[in-house]
Amino acid sequence: MKRHRKHIGLLDTSLCSGCGFCVAVCPSSAISLIIRNGFYKAHVDETRCISCKLCLKTCPSISNPNQSISDSEHTRYNPLIGRYIAVFLSYATDKELRFGASSGGCLTSLLMYALNKGLVDEVIVALPDEKDPMRARAIVTSDIGTIREAKGSKYTQIYMVDAIKRIIDCRDKRFAFVGLPCHIRALRNIEQALKLQNIMIRLGLYCGNLPSAWASEYLMYLYGIPKDRIKRLSYRGLGWPGYLTIELVNGKKFRVPEPLYWRSGFGQYFCDKCCIFCSDHTAELADVSFADPWSVDVKEVSNDRIGHTLVVVRSKVGLELLKAAERDGYVTLRKVSDKYAVQGTTVLKKVNKDQPMIYKLLKTHQKLKYEYTLPYEFPILVWVIDYIVGHALAMNKKSWIFVRMWRRLAETTYLLMKIFSKLLQQNPISGSHKRA
Repeated sequence: MKRHRKHIGLLDTSLCSGCGFCVAVCPSSAISLIIRNGFYKAHVDETRCISCKLCLKTCPSISNPNQSISDSEHTRYNPLIGRYIAVFLSYATDKELRFGASSGGCLTSLLMYALNKGLVDEVIVALPDEKDPMRARAIVTSDIGTIREAKGSKYTQIYMVDAIKRIIDCRDKRFAFVGLPCHIRALRNIEQALKLQNIMIRLGLYCGNLPSAWASEYLMYLYGIPKDRIKRLSYRGLGWPGYLTIELVNGKKFRVPEPLYWRSGFGQYFCDKCCIFCSDHTAELADVSFADPWSVDVKEVSNDRIGHTLVVVRSKVGLELLKAAERDGYVTLRKVSDKYAVQGTTVLKKVNKDQPMIYKLLKTHQKLKYEYTLPYEFPILVWVIDYIVGHALAMNKKSWIFVRMWRRLAETTYLLMKIFSKLLQQNPISGSHKRA
């Protein structure tokens, strides 16, 4: 492990998010992604490494990009969500797209607009992996039909290496990039390290955590569906908050409401420690961030079953794109308070987890360079213990029968803590937090 640490800077490979950026930038092809317990993990071939340290400069877990991404005179700052210009509620005017997307279809509509207007040459989006329905793969495309097909959340790790290499190799192309907070962070790192100037717009997705491929296998276990009968998984869509659609090779389809499968342990225990320590829920380094409107109490949104998108605009470039798309009839915009950009998971992510007891419980000594803006509170310890037990069960397929049982016990505990502890009034960690 010491030799591994020498090259990728991690004492514990569970702190690797599997983003693949280090693989793409390595000039000697010394790094590859391997699959361990359902997770993509970076692996170093010692004989190829030339100690250039590009991987260290790229890794979103250990390297901090320059966070001054917006014109300061146009931005505000909120310690929970980062820099921003404005917060909007939006949705795609294309009704079919809106209904089929996770929450309103605004992001997909913006990508289509950017291509149609010649603002970018290609976009990076994620599609289900044709070889493994439990995984997804980032692709580079300029086809509007493919972009429409890529709508909706992908609650599994995404293989991004080929798409990242195209960004690096094709510097004469203009790209729009869509990714999770760790992907945006790594993208900013390689833009600085390699002096890339071909990323025209960075679109970030709110993220509570990223489940491994085993999370989807766990759902198939719960529903009694053999893995080899699965043709395709669609995690969201068909209105809001939507359904998991399981398509079998014989053409049959099953649907499960999003809240039901997310709370089963799928959304809580199948992520790795990199997600537990991460402090960025809102994709703070994007030009525009997108989320479900979980915190919005406007009546028409609360009763909405078609979909609205919560949009946090962070840069002048992002604002110009959004306003132009509204002007040309691709999306609608309604400005709302920035308080709606703060969700339960946003608060959870920002509570200080840089504590000796937390590191000891999670069995890691690596100090990660994330920014925590809220003081440590006791409920975080309870949440970490819940994760440790649930994760241990999730990482042993023979124990999956107990995962949902443990989840129910944990939810009961959180409910009792909410009732009897004033501490939780300002720090919701009920486990019902959502991915965008």
